[in-house]
Parts: sequence; C-alpha cells; structure tokens
Amino acid sequence: MEYYYLDDNNQVRGPLSPETMLALHSSGIIKDETMTVEAGTEDWVPFARRFAPAAGAPSLLPTVPPRAQASTAPARQNDKKSGLGLWINLIIMLVVSIGAWFGYQFVRAAIHPKSKSHALAEWYDFGFQQGCESRKAYHDFRKDSTPDRSHITHLLKNMGVDVRSVDAQAANLLYKGYKDALESKACAYVLPAEQNTSILPAPLRGYHHFETSKIVKNDTASANILERALAGTVLVEVLSREAEGHGSGFFIAPGIVMTNRHVVEKATNIRVQTADKSLVPAELIAADGALDVALLRIKQNDLPILNLGNSDNVHVGDEITAIGFPIVESLTATSTFGRISSTDRVIGENPCFHIDLTINHGNSGGPLLDRAGKVIGITTFGFGDFHADRFNFAIKINSLIPFIKKHCPEPLKLEN
Repeated sequence: MEYYYLDDNNQVRGPLSPETMLALHSSGIIKDETMTVEAGTEDWVPFARRFAPAAGAPSLLPTVPPRAQASTAPARQNDKKSGLGLWINLIIMLVVSIGAWFGYQFVRAAIHPKSKSHALAEWYDFGFQQGCESRKAYHDFRKDSTPDRSHITHLLKNMGVDVRSVDAQAANLLYKGYKDALESKACAYVLPAEQNTSILPAPLRGYHHFETSKIVKNDTASANILERALAGTVLVEVLSREAEGHGSGFFIAPGIVMTNRHVVEKATNIRVQTADKSLVPAELIAADGALDVALLRIKQNDLPILNLGNSDNVHVGDEITAIGFPIVESLTATSTFGRISSTDRVIGENPCFHIDLTINHGNSGGPLLDRAGKVIGITTFGFGDFHADRFNFAIKINSLIPFIKKHCPEPLKLEN
C-alpha cells in the first residue's frame, strides 16, 4: 500500500510507503493537517485522520506508552534499577532520533534534489510546466499519466512548432521536464542567472518571464484597462419558478448587456447589479440557445462599454483575463489571469478557447479579455467547481458577431 501527499506548494509527492509517510510526519515535513491519498483512490483526507487507529486496531501513529499506575501495595522503588532504565530509555530515544534525522535527509534528497543551472533549461522549464498541467488533468479525469514522447510531438504541433526543427539536446530536455512533472519529481534544472531573453520559438514563449519582459504591476495604463473592464462587467441576478441563480455579463453598447443564454434560461425576473452595487431591472431582448448567448437591456446607458476584439488574432500562450462574479455573496467582480491553452476547441456548435485560468459557474457570461482589454470571448463552461482548474472554456467572440449585429440596436465598434 502506497500513499501521496500535498506539500506546502500544493505539489503532489509520492508514491510513498506508510513507513516513509510516518518518518516524514515525525520529521515535520508532513503535518497532521497535510492532505493525503491512497494510491489508486481519490479519497483525500488529512494525515492525522488517515493514520488514526480504527476501533480495536493498533495505531499507525507513534504513541506514548500509558503511565504505569501506582501500585496500591506499599513498596520501595529500586533506585538503581530506575536510574538504569532511564539511561536505557534515553539511549534508545537518541538512536531513534539520529535514525529519523538520517531518514529525513535521505527522503528529502530523494524528493527535493538540488536544481542545476543549464544553458537550455528553458526547454526543460517549458516541458515541466506542460507536464504539471497534464498531470493535474490526468488526475482529475482518472487517466493513465505514463509519459510518452508522442505527447510532446503532438503538443508542439498544436502550437505551430515542428519537432524536427528542435535541436536534439533541447528536445531531450523538453521531454525530461515533461516526464519529471508527470512523475511528481522536483524541478531538476533552472535557467542561468545571466539569461534575460527567451531562447524558445515564439509560439512557446511566455511561460517564463524575464526581467526585461515583466509587466510592471503598477503600470497606470494596465490598471486603467482593468478598472474599466471591472466597471463594465455586471452581476446578472435571475429568478424563476424553480430557483434563483446568478451569472455575469458585460456592456457591449449603451444599456445593452451580453451574457450566456443558460444564465437567463427560464427566468421570470432578471436584475442587473452595476459597479455601484445598485440593482436595476433588465429586459431580455434576444437569445440563441445554440450559440448560448443572450442580450439584456437596462434603462441606464452611461456605464462603461467593453470594446470587442478579434478572436481570430488570438494564439496559444497569449495572456488573458476573465472577469465575473463567481461568489454572489461578495457582490464584487473578480478578475483571474491566465493563458490560452488551445484555440481549436468546439463546445456544442460553438468554436471555443480552452483557457488556463480558474472560473466557476458564476463566471458564466463574463468577458474574456486580451492584454489590450478587448473582449475576445465570453466565458461559458468549466470545471472550476470540481477543482479541475485547467478545463475551462470561452466562446470566441467572432462567432457571436452576426447575432450581436442583428439584435443590438446600437452600432458596434469592432476590431478588424
């Protein structure tokens, strides 16, 4: 029987035997609240709960022997024997502690080997990042995660890179990074400290940010773009005869909100919460179930409008932002950041982006933005509520333009 555990960085470690798990617990690497799972199952529970003894069964955790009860019969303690027993116990404890320390060092070296600098480490880093994403996907869908070089060939092909054009040493490092991540090994290579530009082909860049290419967090232009997008995104509150729910939406014209059709399906009453927290009635003016899109109208027409971009210009690896209301109780829009994982997915009849960021059901209908703050998609479907954060999708905005032009009373400003 073997086990896995989540370390402090939320990385899966294992498989490990029960004895190794107990040794890591004794040395402090694994804590009582550390989440553990038995190999071949999905039952994640805290360490203390998993290794606690069942009724009538011996405990797997180290236990302290109960204190001997004092004898009721009067007797004199043998001081010599007591002193000898104390020394024996101390020696045993010392030997056990030394053994545990060496065991900890051995396990630590096995699980966390030191990373080495390498001139082609960016290839390894890219493979490692892809392997981490794949491992989580395989785990979420209970699929076999055995590494295979064909995975790398397929990945590069999807990203527009011919594997035959990649140097053999770089390709080997790429596959090693992918394989190490799938096998839950620690990262073996780090980029040289002096490297300040990417050596990867353009479609593969972006997973490592160099000092010369980092976005300044307090960049006024970027902050203004995000602030405007947040102000132009609304909470869509829906009441029906069956239940109540909510989703997200955004302004595409004065007083016109776009959202998903499934957000307002069977609604008897729709209200929109704007950025100033006020709730205003909304009227459904058009909807298409196949496209999963709907347009709402409110009387207020002075709120920020989000410009529509061109989803045909989006590429794998592009940075994106999703805005919405995943938690209605907070009454505040949230933004999550990630990248485009694929541009050729189809959900139902809709061409979609596969997006590498976290969304939940309340995000449905919210905008997906490019770095310029233009809408390139509408978030529609994901497994965020089931902790499968890598499997989320957004409908491409270009597929919705004909519907918008047909039903929107205001002319739209579109990117060519």
